[in-house]
Amino acid sequence: MRRIALCSLVVLLSTSALYAQAITIADVKRDAPVSFEQEVLPILRQSCLACHSESEKQGELALETPQQMLLGGDSGPAIVAGKGLDSLLLKLAAHQEESFMPPPENDVNAPQLTSEQLGLLRLWIDQGAKGGPSTVTAPPLKWESLPGVLNPIYALVVSPDGQQAAVTRANQLFVYDIATGKMVAQLQDTSLNPAAAHQDLVKALAWSRDGRLLASGGFREVKLWEKPREARLSTLTTSAATTAIAVSSDSKQLAIAAANNEIQLYNADNAQAAAKLTGHTARVTAVEFTADGKRVVSASQDGTIRVWNSGDGAQAMTLTSPAPIDALTLLPAAKPEEQQLVAGGADKTLRVWTIPAEAPTAEKPAEPIHTIPAHDNAITSLVAVPGQPSQVYSGSLDGTVRRWDLATQKATVTLTHGAPVLAIDVRADGKRIASVSDNGTAKLWDDAGKQIAEMKGDVAKQAEVARLTADHKATEQRVVLLKNRLTTADEALKGRTEAQKETETALAAAKEETQKQKTAAEEAAKTPPADPPAEKDPKTDPAQLLADAEAAEKLALQKQESANIAVKNAQKYVDEVKASVAAAEERVKAAVASVAAANQAVAESQQPLRSVRFSPSGQVVATSGDYHSVETWNAETGAAINAFKQQASPCYPLAFLADDRVVSAFGETEAVIWNLNPSWHLLRTIGSAEQPELISDRATSLDFNSAGTQLLVGGGAPSRSGELSIFNVADGKRLHHWATAHTDTVYSVQFSPDGTEFVSAGSDKYAKLWDVNQTEAIRRFEGHGDYVLGAAWKGDATAVATVSADQTLKIWDAESSDLQRTVQGFAGDNTAVTYVGETDQVLSSCGDGTVRLQNAANGSTVRNFAAGIWLHCVATTPDGKRIAAGSDDGRLFLWDGTNAKQLHVIKVGE
Repeated sequence: MRRIALCSLVVLLSTSALYAQAITIADVKRDAPVSFEQEVLPILRQSCLACHSESEKQGELALETPQQMLLGGDSGPAIVAGKGLDSLLLKLAAHQEESFMPPPENDVNAPQLTSEQLGLLRLWIDQGAKGGPSTVTAPPLKWESLPGVLNPIYALVVSPDGQQAAVTRANQLFVYDIATGKMVAQLQDTSLNPAAAHQDLVKALAWSRDGRLLASGGFREVKLWEKPREARLSTLTTSAATTAIAVSSDSKQLAIAAANNEIQLYNADNAQAAAKLTGHTARVTAVEFTADGKRVVSASQDGTIRVWNSGDGAQAMTLTSPAPIDALTLLPAAKPEEQQLVAGGADKTLRVWTIPAEAPTAEKPAEPIHTIPAHDNAITSLVAVPGQPSQVYSGSLDGTVRRWDLATQKATVTLTHGAPVLAIDVRADGKRIASVSDNGTAKLWDDAGKQIAEMKGDVAKQAEVARLTADHKATEQRVVLLKNRLTTADEALKGRTEAQKETETALAAAKEETQKQKTAAEEAAKTPPADPPAEKDPKTDPAQLLADAEAAEKLALQKQESANIAVKNAQKYVDEVKASVAAAEERVKAAVASVAAANQAVAESQQPLRSVRFSPSGQVVATSGDYHSVETWNAETGAAINAFKQQASPCYPLAFLADDRVVSAFGETEAVIWNLNPSWHLLRTIGSAEQPELISDRATSLDFNSAGTQLLVGGGAPSRSGELSIFNVADGKRLHHWATAHTDTVYSVQFSPDGTEFVSAGSDKYAKLWDVNQTEAIRRFEGHGDYVLGAAWKGDATAVATVSADQTLKIWDAESSDLQRTVQGFAGDNTAVTYVGETDQVLSSCGDGTVRLQNAANGSTVRNFAAGIWLHCVATTPDGKRIAAGSDDGRLFLWDGTNAKQLHVIKVGE
């Protein structure tokens, strides 16, 4: 009887009566042709394609297209066009012949076909088994407006620095600040009417590791959004290099001192020049506006302090110091006539003046009201203590910052920076002080003098070092895995070689036996027995013995040929793995060089810092110096926020115009107003509704590789194909394509930490492991009983976690694909999963309204985060300290990952 290898499962004698009995094939009658794509393929997908797809051809049989069925597998054609009852596929599915299809107790729970399904399949075959491939894409749609009530968060991603979360609602894309829960951006394609991120539902998001790019997936398209690190808003022309900058309290006026000793006033709103202040004869080192903005006070190394009218630039008066002045600050004053100032410089002394109502004269000069020996070296910076009319901070080249009570002329607090201090500032609430030094460090202090943080270097370059260091570790881990693989391959080759030698010995023995029996048969033929027996004894009959020997020789030859092929294939595999090891080792060398270069770039960015300012709200502190950039830091904790890309010139001194705007020096003849929070803009769109050949249906999952140079896209037409593609980020061109990677829609994709492999998961109940340069999956993780909705790599690439609509979480060995653990106890579909870095902790979201943090090593629950509503997605900051999840009603939940405290619940419209 002909057999077709529809599954590797052996049919046991104990097969249930249900499978032993034939299934009646219904007599389906109709004139309309049966549609393969719409009617037959869904049946096959449900019961057959798990074992017989293009990517999983058990018995060399695929059933995804009529052409594949006609071609058949190891047992010949599966169908005979026009002859349904004669088709082996129908016989096995109707249990008329063994092996039954699908097999009993199959590991994917594929159901047997019903009588009606068998009748429909027979009719389709009788009609000629016509139809196209399973990768036929959905036709273009007529776009309709999305319902206003459709706002589930299908996709969620946290920025690499852990500061922001991006979410989708319907066809919109929002970015929120995790600390405050406030929306900071809405990304829109203004070419759409009305403006939105996409025309259709957005079901996938990815954030590049450098934080610069967001990718969003819609119907047949992926959009790349870019966030510039800074943006030049306007340029102010200066007469020489900038030496000092001041901003009026209402942020409407700018005063910029230049190296030619002039001070130029500007309208901050339109960057237009106003009055010019001239009169200083040496470098202007400091400039400030009075609280009402009507006057400007400047200090110079010419030993003078000058007071100017900001309206017309007229000089109102001059105060004379016995020493050059390098620092100046105005003290808080209730009335203009009570305005006091403090100045200091190379003579290490603080001098306090009250600005007189009338200009001093030679006969009636203005003298300091206090002269205070303050430091052991030059005073470089001064700043008044907010709300304290008689207190001031001073910074000095002696490496200290001191807080002075001018009434008692005593220092009340000393902050030891440890290197010459070049500039200081104090936050508006007085609770944070910042100092910068010529050793390239900035320090953040509280008002009691306790150091909160040390800040240094280009934060973007430091983030790049962290990324490259992680990549280096991943490449080293890859080498370890490949060497283990090579060891296994070498052992397999050794076993195949030994088996080959055994077959050679057996073949030689078989040939010798054949020759022996041949000789015996020839001798027997020469002297036939006088009385031959009626029946020949096969054990003694020479002809039979020769036939047996020849058959044994033929079998031995077949075994030797199989052994030779096995050795050849094993050797080929060993060679391939050796090549992979060599390539991985080269990648390690390249990674080492990249880390070294990045560390060098960080070291080069740690140059003297010469300017520091707090933002008006006190949330951010900005620093700049000899290195051509501006760095921003969290003013409460000192955590890095951002850095300008390296500029052509230094950007000091600087001052804040608003929380998101700073003005800084730039080169010899410019000052620049910068936007610290430039808007996201649409960089590129990959695909379109009119290009199904590029992306066949919705993009349902996205991931950037570590370098941000490639974008992995998963999707596919539901019930037709699971598609995978890799695109080049720089130009949007497709680099790799797997049209039928899965037999149904792909729901999750993720690159391996080193970017050489990736994992995919789909509604065909499988997760698969792929090499980016190979056309076939290299491993398959099978065991889920329903859609696999999420897959994630452990940070060291040793394990893969998957979650499924079967309400389980599974942990797999990434190298062997062996199942390590199944975690149960969920009360709904598990919708998404992610590892927390390289730890064994796994975070998953569930339809039962709970996010669970679990230990993959033992399956225990570390912590639960309750939302009480169906959750579609989950994400975490790299350190696991903040957890985010998106719900079916559009709410974004934010928790403290260390104690499950709910921090924010952000509703639709907030």
